[in-house]
Amino acid sequence: INKCIEIHYANESIISTNEDAYSNVHLLKPLKCFKKPINPFLLKAIIEFKEKSCEDALKTLCTIIRLDDKDPFTYVLTANINYEMAYQARSEKYKKEEFEKRIMKALTFYYAALEIDSQNVYAAIGIANVLAEFNHTGQALDVYKSVNDKSGCYSKLVNEALIYMSEGDKKYFKSVNILGKVLNSIKDHNSNEYEEIEMIYIKALYENNEFEKAIKLIKSMIFKYPDNLMYRYNYAVILKSKAEEVYKNILSRSSESIDANQLLDRSISIFENIIKMIK
Repeated sequence: INKCIEIHYANESIISTNEDAYSNVHLLKPLKCFKKPINPFLLKAIIEFKEKSCEDALKTLCTIIRLDDKDPFTYVLTANINYEMAYQARSEKYKKEEFEKRIMKALTFYYAALEIDSQNVYAAIGIANVLAEFNHTGQALDVYKSVNDKSGCYSKLVNEALIYMSEGDKKYFKSVNILGKVLNSIKDHNSNEYEEIEMIYIKALYENNEFEKAIKLIKSMIFKYPDNLMYRYNYAVILKSKAEEVYKNILSRSSESIDANQLLDRSISIFENIIKMIK
């Protein structure tokens, strides 16, 4: 991409105070394979973002906005990168100001995308995500529901399910239904995305006391990734919770109590094995 930019675009030899290396780019002749002049820069920004070089990606996106300030995808990508940086800042101590700065920039760029394209699904979902960050879950749900299911954007359904799973809602049965549909829709797609959503689905099943389904799925995850101790730990927790449900029920039969004891023994064994493996 850099070679493409060097060949088909010219840098003016003007000293710029802007940190963006391509702040003074003049188009020469875009390649025929690119439908519009900004495409190579978009590809560059996407690659930089995927390589975790968020600052470099934002610099490249600044160049794009100078070349074409009417491209909604550019604004959505800029917003997504700022959102990612806000997410990273939130997970670290003493970075509250950085989080707020980045999340507000994300919101600004999502709105900028909507001003250009009022039907932009990704910008709408981005705004809903920001609303959810600040616990405006009711408004976020309204946006998620307003987005057409045929858009193929599954993140809005996953986020909708997560809101139903939050402490305020605890409508786990709704989450189970939504996530089940999402998994059926993407089972032939990216495996990493599928497994990430599958883990949320297992959590929803567990919270909804659908232990048998949760156990079946977590066992398949352990089979795929035998070295991942978190899957084993979650399996043990589900077994323990299933046993506890039997003990809480005063109408439980003696045979059910015997089975519950076996579940507890199995969970204890798994916990002990995890400790040994960690040591």
